[in-house]
Amino acid sequence: MKRTLLKGVFAFLAITISLLATVSALNMQITNLTLYNADTDKPIANLTNNYVINYAAIGTKNISVVAIGIGADLKSVVFSYDSTSRYQIESTKPYAIKGDNKGNLNPWTPTLGNHTLTVTPYNKTGGTGTAGIPRIVTFTVVDTTSTLKQCADGIDNDSDGLIDLADPGCTD
Repeated sequence: MKRTLLKGVFAFLAITISLLATVSALNMQITNLTLYNADTDKPIANLTNNYVINYAAIGTKNISVVAIGIGADLKSVVFSYDSTSRYQIESTKPYAIKGDNKGNLNPWTPTLGNHTLTVTPYNKTGGTGTAGIPRIVTFTVVDTTSTLKQCADGIDNDSDGLIDLADPGCTD
């Protein structure tokens, strides 16, 4: 009877520890993705849903994306890019899409077109353990020098989800 009781207690403790680890991991999340100029290591903008990256407008194709996460157990971040589920794994800050060399961001040049980036925090290094809450964004990469005014170029220039004359911020 004592053995059965002890087995039950150990099973209960194992389940409790497992649930606590899961709850802790769920408290981890990616709160922000920042687009950087990798030539200067200066931030360009927050990478949000439907953002348009225009190489001509920012003056370089050497960019980077840095993930900012919260959660005491956050130990690594996995970048998934389009159909590549583990495109880059980072276990040290800054959590950059192509890593860094002593704080100098390595350049990343996504192809022109539409893309999806999913960034997931993990509670162990190397993108292992339990996953937290990911950040998922879709974005478009273009390389155009437009002679069109911003209110007639077909692009969401201020990343507010509105294009051209439908955008009350258009004034030209």
